[in-house]
Amino acid sequence: SKKGSDQVDKPGGIFGGGGGVEGLMGMVKEAERIKTDLESQSVTAQDRTGGVTVTFNGMQVPKSVKISESMLSLGADGLSEVITNVLIEAHKMSNEKMNSNMMGLMG
Repeated sequence: SKKGSDQVDKPGGIFGGGGGVEGLMGMVKEAERIKTDLESQSVTAQDRTGGVTVTFNGMQVPKSVKISESMLSLGADGLSEVITNVLIEAHKMSNEKMNSNMMGLMG
């Protein structure tokens, strides 16, 4: 056989691991299920006072930002800093949730 064509002759073809098209289709279906699950899940982060709350879905998409009246006394700069920090934390939590779910798909 020609050099390079050996890969195709092996079980699992060029993708390796066996299973062929059925295995690949199963992985695609599982990835779609995980995506749907992540879209329906949410993670929420708050500042230490609970005055700013940010919610992301499991796919790292922001869903809401809630700011209590008491936070307005911080002024624009102070409030911007608090919101930014809470956004970063909520995004990190969402990313961890997504990665955890995707690791289940891979292994």
